[in-house]
Amino acid sequence: MVVLDSRPGGKLGTRSTAAANIKQRPLIRFRALEKVRTRPPSLVQVCLKRVAQNFLTFDNAVLQQKLNRKQFEDVYAMLDLDMSLPHAATRIGDENYWKRRTQRKYRNAQVEKHGMSWKQTFLELELQDALERVPITVESNDPEMLMLKQQVVQSRLHIFQLKIGQLPSHIDLSFVFDSLPALCSFTITYGNRRLGMDYERAMFGMKITDARNLARNIRVSQTLVSLALPCNMIDDELVKVLMGGLSYGVMLTSLDLSHNKIGDRGARRLASLLDPQFCLQTLDLSDNQIHANGCMHLGAHLAENVTCEVVNLRLNRCEDNGVSHLFQDLCDNHYLRTLNISCNELTERCLPYMSTLFQTNSTLEELDLGANPLHKVEEEGGPGAGVTAAAATMDPRSANPAWASGTRRALTATLDATNLGPGADVTTLAEDSADAQAMATVILEDGLGGISLASHLGQFAQSVVQSTSLKRLDIRQCGIPPELAERISTAVKHRELRSKNIPVEAYEMSKIKPVDEEPIDEEGIEDLAEVADGDEAEGEEGAAGEDGGEAAEGEKAEGDEKTE
Repeated sequence: MVVLDSRPGGKLGTRSTAAANIKQRPLIRFRALEKVRTRPPSLVQVCLKRVAQNFLTFDNAVLQQKLNRKQFEDVYAMLDLDMSLPHAATRIGDENYWKRRTQRKYRNAQVEKHGMSWKQTFLELELQDALERVPITVESNDPEMLMLKQQVVQSRLHIFQLKIGQLPSHIDLSFVFDSLPALCSFTITYGNRRLGMDYERAMFGMKITDARNLARNIRVSQTLVSLALPCNMIDDELVKVLMGGLSYGVMLTSLDLSHNKIGDRGARRLASLLDPQFCLQTLDLSDNQIHANGCMHLGAHLAENVTCEVVNLRLNRCEDNGVSHLFQDLCDNHYLRTLNISCNELTERCLPYMSTLFQTNSTLEELDLGANPLHKVEEEGGPGAGVTAAAATMDPRSANPAWASGTRRALTATLDATNLGPGADVTTLAEDSADAQAMATVILEDGLGGISLASHLGQFAQSVVQSTSLKRLDIRQCGIPPELAERISTAVKHRELRSKNIPVEAYEMSKIKPVDEEPIDEEGIEDLAEVADGDEAEGEEGAAGEDGGEAAEGEKAEGDEKTE
């Protein structure tokens, strides 16, 4: 390339450019890129994508005729997860779509609690959330309420249970009960859940209008089988209003009125739900204000009841008088399986009635007596003070624990059909073998824990051990001596294990830890180390002495040879 120099006085000449001097380099070849072939989407895929984008404009019947199953799945996989709920509830039935939509919004959703259906899970959670977010000042003709009613109507066939944690708006839920033909379980707490510093008494609990509306809805519902109204500040007057609907709830099998303010009058009205024309199976009245009178009415109706299996009266004030009548009535009941009367200020005076219950009732399997002062420790020096030497045998690390009998005679004396449960063979268990000697038994000695077997508490312990049906018993924080409480709990635990065909011997042996050697402190370890060093030193000296003796004997032998 020739370039003319145009500078003043310059010489005309030529100069080479940089491009001419640089050597031409070959192009770099990327073999990986050469193998990649960009293929355009097929016409079928383009059409399916177009159908997914305009899904609501097509008729489902037409799509089912034109598309096969695989193509339908591809369309559902490309659908928008933000599609309006009323349209999605009626048009989409694919479980994978509802699973993706549920997990995106409710990460902790458990499909097991919603009939194993992701569509049901999402629609129930979405309706619960919508009802909880309704503002207090909402009116029936507001757009928000109209959208909510439309949502209820569109998802009506997939709502089976509702658990509303708060309802600050106190709206009438008649449109919910009227539009949901399959609603089986309903849980609601009126008022706000958390207010913080903006606390107002009027913003908590159920009002009289709420009770009237709910009673009407219960009365017209034909599918409701479970009703829970916890933490609603329901008192006796509200119970009277609610009974206007509960008295028609012949389909109810579970009723939860826990954490309210129900007294004796309310309990007397609720006791009528245990009459033969109802089929109530679970009744939860825990954490209320029921005293002895209300407990007696509940017991009177339980005596002739044939359906109720679970009764919870925890955290009430039934006391000895009410519970004693309850135990007397339960002697005639043969259907109740679980009873919780913890935290009811029960004392030792109710123990005789409880012992009679265990002797006559053969169906009660679980009993919770926790946090009741059933026994008070006597003052020091008084009767019952001190613990007998037999209590030491309860230590599983002892050489002869109470549950393990070392002789055949003691084994056969403590094992009977009552302790072993139904179908047990005492003669087989009493054979002279290691397994028979380690067989789990329960022995109640007179004076164990300072308690005489002739006392009320001793008779109660004997009745528990001899019971054939009781499989779970909670006597924590009852003031019972630890030794006696452990014997009672062990007897009940053995009965539960045998009912499940679990070897009692293996369970008891698993609790016994092998007696290890006594731990040695650091000083002892140092002493052992010094002793070991000394032994090694003595060993070396002895070896040296032996070597020296052998050497001396060898020298003496050589001298004798030279002399000869």
